Amino acid sequence: RTRDPSNGLHSRRKVPILTENLTEVPHLCSDFPPPPFYSDVYKRHILSSLTDRMVAFDDLPPLLDQERKDRVFRFITLVFLAHTRKIHLQQEGERIWVKRNEAYEQGSRISSPVEGTA
Repeated sequence: RTRDPSNGLHSRRKVPILTENLTEVPHLCSDFPPPPFYSDVYKRHILSSLTDRMVAFDDLPPLLDQERKDRVFRFITLVFLAHTRKIHLQQEGERIWVKRNEAYEQGSRISSPVEGTA
């Protein structure tokens, strides 16, 4: 958008240089595919790092050397694990705490019912 000098608002006229440059972006981005996110690997890693005690998110061990990307992947995984009730998430101020969901663990160990019981 460009600024319309008559009323000070932005008009919807195209800015030629910007429009031309933006048409090149998809081509440039296709040369660099996003890094893969292996959610199952992160799930196993996080679950193996947790106990029934609260652990700070920052204390979970990383899988990647790229700290920021690893934090994003760990956080996404925590959200999915919390959604499936495999873990508990709790936030206190800026800090996020994580622990295994004991009820989920106990429920997953229950075997099929014995015949003749209700």
